[in-house]
Amino acid sequence: MQKETPMCHSREVTRQGEMITVALSSEVKESLEGTKIVFFATASKSGIPNAVPVGAFKLLDEATLLISDQFFNKTLANMKENPNVAVTWWGDKGGFQVKGTVTIHTDDKVFSDDVD
Repeated sequence: MQKETPMCHSREVTRQGEMITVALSSEVKESLEGTKIVFFATASKSGIPNAVPVGAFKLLDEATLLISDQFFNKTLANMKENPNVAVTWWGDKGGFQVKGTVTIHTDDKVFSDDVD
């Protein structure tokens, strides 16, 4: 089975319900970098939610989070139907949530640079 690498591009960031910024702030990036597990939420085209814990992720730039496909069955099916996702975690400075859209990379430079 070929691995697919979802990439979450942030659209909005909230901290405990409060809007912060479109790009990830230094507070959000520091919290994310100190976090071992995030929860990745997707929904089917009909709106049925799915959330999974993810430990294989990294920041690529100010607004992009690379998330590795770790046996994403329902998650991957949801991303193909509906690109809207959320990533949430709890860090030393509180809880954060990033909402965005997904681009799936399977056989391109992003995939080869960051997965192979």
